[in-house]
Amino acid sequence: MKNKAGDMMKVGYEVVCDGNTKVYNMPGLFLDASDGTVHEMITSDEARLPYVILNSGQQVSVKVRAVYYHEVTSNKQEVYWNWNDNSQYIIESKQTKYVVDMYGKWSDTYTYKNYSLKKLSPVTGTKVSEKGKEMSVTWNAQNGVDSYRVYYLRSSKPLNITNIESFLQFYNKRGTLYDAYVNAKGENDSYETDSEYASDPYCNITIDSGLPYFYCSVRLESAEEGYFSDGSYSDVITATASINGNIPTVKNLKIEKTYNGDDWQLSWTPIDADVVIYVFEEGKKPAHYNYELLNAYGYYTDGQGQQKKLYLKDALTELESKEISSYVRSYKVKGIDGSYSAISLKPGVKYTFVAHTYDAGSSLYNIQKKPVFTVNKEIKVTDAQKNQTYKNISVGMTYYTAMSPASNMVSYTDKVSVPRVYTKAGKNSIKLSFTRGSCTGYEIYRLSGKKYKKIATTTDYVYTDQNLKAGTKYSYKVRSYYYDPDRKTKSYSIYKNFTVSTSRVNNIVLKVAKNSKNTVKLTWTKVGFATKYEIYRTSESDKDITEISGWINSGNSAVTVENTKYELVKTITNAKTTTYTDKKLKFGESYTYLICAYYKDGKTLKYITASTRVKMQLEEPRNLVLTNKGKNVSVKWDADKYAAGYQIRYMVYDKYGEKKTVAEKYVTVKKNKYTIKGLSSGEYVNVSVRAYNSQKEYSGWSSSKESTSLAAVKSIKAVYDTKKNAVKITWKKVKGAKYYKVVRSVYTPLCNTDEKLYAATGNLIAKDSNDETGYYSEVHYREYYGEDGSITGTAAYDRARLKKGVKYYYMVSAYGEKGTRIASYMTSEYGTQVASGKPAVIIYGVKVAAKVKNNKKGTVTVSYNKVTGAKTYQIYRAEKKNGKYTLIGTTKKTSFADKKAKKKKTYYYKVVVNGRNELLADFTIRSSAVKIKVKK
Repeated sequence: MKNKAGDMMKVGYEVVCDGNTKVYNMPGLFLDASDGTVHEMITSDEARLPYVILNSGQQVSVKVRAVYYHEVTSNKQEVYWNWNDNSQYIIESKQTKYVVDMYGKWSDTYTYKNYSLKKLSPVTGTKVSEKGKEMSVTWNAQNGVDSYRVYYLRSSKPLNITNIESFLQFYNKRGTLYDAYVNAKGENDSYETDSEYASDPYCNITIDSGLPYFYCSVRLESAEEGYFSDGSYSDVITATASINGNIPTVKNLKIEKTYNGDDWQLSWTPIDADVVIYVFEEGKKPAHYNYELLNAYGYYTDGQGQQKKLYLKDALTELESKEISSYVRSYKVKGIDGSYSAISLKPGVKYTFVAHTYDAGSSLYNIQKKPVFTVNKEIKVTDAQKNQTYKNISVGMTYYTAMSPASNMVSYTDKVSVPRVYTKAGKNSIKLSFTRGSCTGYEIYRLSGKKYKKIATTTDYVYTDQNLKAGTKYSYKVRSYYYDPDRKTKSYSIYKNFTVSTSRVNNIVLKVAKNSKNTVKLTWTKVGFATKYEIYRTSESDKDITEISGWINSGNSAVTVENTKYELVKTITNAKTTTYTDKKLKFGESYTYLICAYYKDGKTLKYITASTRVKMQLEEPRNLVLTNKGKNVSVKWDADKYAAGYQIRYMVYDKYGEKKTVAEKYVTVKKNKYTIKGLSSGEYVNVSVRAYNSQKEYSGWSSSKESTSLAAVKSIKAVYDTKKNAVKITWKKVKGAKYYKVVRSVYTPLCNTDEKLYAATGNLIAKDSNDETGYYSEVHYREYYGEDGSITGTAAYDRARLKKGVKYYYMVSAYGEKGTRIASYMTSEYGTQVASGKPAVIIYGVKVAAKVKNNKKGTVTVSYNKVTGAKTYQIYRAEKKNGKYTLIGTTKKTSFADKKAKKKKTYYYKVVVNGRNELLADFTIRSSAVKIKVKK
């Protein structure tokens, strides 16, 4: 607001008290333009409030009015003398005056009387006790107290504290007692100070068992209205924490079966302490299995007379370290939970468990200063004649983490998990897939007559039973197995039985799209052998929100009872029809469509169903797709018939994930596409879209997507190099990729059939591997700035110790610069994940090559190399290279004589090897075709 002269006015406040009481904190002086009087006020930029000081029982009346003023600024020059060089200099400063333009009305007068305050007494009744991991401090409650403050010290040794004066010397770190402590302080002596606020008359303070000596005093922090405190401290209270920290022994360690015996957990009597569980494989309990947590070390004098520190981990031999890393696992848990189940075990292997409590804050060395045990250390000694000898010396080791004695030991042998089976029936095949548990593979049996016959053993979690009869029921039983190649042992789960029928029809998928504002088009996949389609629609439901029931819910809650009403809207008898347009729909209604495809299975009429829904109003855009095109990103989404246009919201990020601007950018378009242009190398965008109608009413925003994806790696190939005894993987270069990662898996990778991409999940390939000292280890590629698994070229060797005859899948994913999110991605069930193009498949370490020759008797001999693990060799023959091959013989030998070959004819031969791999599963390999013309 401006005055008549055009000056900007500000608002201040003038406070007046009767009795000439001084009002503090009113720094602004203003000139009353009407009479020239100078007044005090609070200016518009003053943050502090004015106040008065009253004696006990004094009364004051206060009134306030607003002052509207403007500022007048002038320059002031002052001359100063520099005595060092007898020179003068001028300092110019700005002077601001406040000139009043008008006043507000005076407020009503407020009268306040400062009544006498009640004095609070110092805190009394202070007590301290050790409770688990905490010191519990309590004191007597007192009316009129708003909060307390607890001051405390924790020390590694007793301090000369006898009263509050000596306590404050140490707390504030000044005074004669504190100086004496500093002068006599040892290398491991220390103490720390701190304080806690409390609104109630108690406070729990965490124990640091490395600082077990505890000193504490409490005083009033703030008082309620009508009370005051002089800030006196309570008496000092002292306590000493347990010398070994909070390390009670774990009791009643046991194995509990859960989930009807299908699972298990380790349990114990709940205890308020940190617990570490050690797991020993095959009962192997190496010495010093807990060395990492103990953090033990000691001192010794070397051959030159110098004192050296020796950590226990450095005193262990390589074999001891390997035994601990191979046969011992540890899990840190909360003892108060009383159980732990996240432990994965090899099935069929006996494991032993033991538990300790520990206190990482405790240092026994600082407290008792004595070794707990000794180890041997070999040192080199040089005598006066410079002869060098070696000798063993004993080094005392001290724990730097307090740990309890071991609990009772328990053992458990885990079972192989029963597979969960999923089926997909085809006309002449049934596809089985299994949940991937802690197993090596699966044995699959099919009922043949009255007995089950094994049809396959596989390490993959997918198997397809082929060449079946259409419309026929098949009974199966499947069990998981676990094979330990080191122990040469095989363990089994119990069988899972199930029955599946081959189907004359394929699955049906139903889609819906808005054709106009009152029509939708339904499209479905054609169902073979369908006799008719029935289309049902609903927009109604019976629901009473005042009633709930737990009967329909298996959980511990109740839900509203609801039923949906469907009506038949169309019957289609032409089985070739796969579309239908539904008309005269209402704005704002939600419709659910159900399609039933009927077909005959023998004399029985069956049907399969699919459903989808649509809402006849503006909806958030669906199927947002981002495509990188050099420096541009193409953005597309499904059009909405109710939309008059779309608003795009996006943020540009640099290659390291930092925002390029503070605010997001917004763009409005009419069509369901847009191109974001001008991105620099490595930059990407995060995009979401919403629609709006002709009334400028907006839908919700779509889920956002990022343009971080590189193209998928293509042309992935894998071959077994017999000379290098390794698998060579090659692939095509991806534009924009800085490095690649190659993973290997025995499982069929997850495939997004829409994007034609595969999930790149598995184990990183090994650049090198060894099994020195009997313990296997691998080294990964690290070619790009040390990134684990990174390969900068387009070829690599997998030198892992793979199993012969096992099928391996190799996936390759591309990545941008290290530290960025740029990589090959695919859409998965849970968002996005790193992706690969079509994987390479190889059966490792086995290969068959066939040869043919004419014999004198007019027969053709097919010979081939011996294959490790082979059970049978099957010989197939065809008259054309790409023609139909017919089985002509099965043998266990490495040659076969074709006695039925006709003279002067040309034949092609292939050899199929069926065998058992090193994981005791089936494998099948085929030779290339070989050609021969039979002699006359």
